[in-house]
Amino acid sequence: MSLVPFRRGAVLLGLAAVGLVVASAGQAALRKLDFVELVDTARSIVHGRVVETRSFFADWSSPGDAIIVTEVVLEPITVLKGGDPGERVVFRIPGGKVGELEVVASEAPLVLPAGEVLVFLAHHELGFDYVYAHWQGKYDVVTSVDPAGDRRVKGLQGAPIARDVSLPDLAVSVRTAMAKAAKARAEREEGQ
Repeated sequence: MSLVPFRRGAVLLGLAAVGLVVASAGQAALRKLDFVELVDTARSIVHGRVVETRSFFADWSSPGDAIIVTEVVLEPITVLKGGDPGERVVFRIPGGKVGELEVVASEAPLVLPAGEVLVFLAHHELGFDYVYAHWQGKYDVVTSVDPAGDRRVKGLQGAPIARDVSLPDLAVSVRTAMAKAAKARAEREEGQ
């Protein structure tokens, strides 16, 4: 995470403190997840349009450790797991700009105003939702160039969704992943 000053003055945050802040909010961000684990661990999976973003200081990993965060409001298009399809979805990502200060968190996803995204969200004990596994839990949604013009999730190299996939196909994959995770849990419990 780095802090980029504008115009006047320079602000320096201790690298160790910043690393702890980012890591403690999503431990899984430090390792690559597979798709089943990402789906199973996420509290909700939502495809939606960004309708608002705003940055401010807020506690991130524990009370009293305020950093700049950006709150994102999504108008849901499709809810694949958890959540209410009719309600706007609000989540936070570390980083943003407040006044002359801008914080860029290297592991945090970039969410653009008016963009269309698919997010895997978790709930923090401090009462807010956040993108689970940082960059591994956020994907852009675009219109494909094929004649059908369907909506596609843009894959990210090295991520749980590594190649472009249509939203209907992804919905099937999410249901399959949830069933696999439930079966694995049942087998573990049975073995104990």
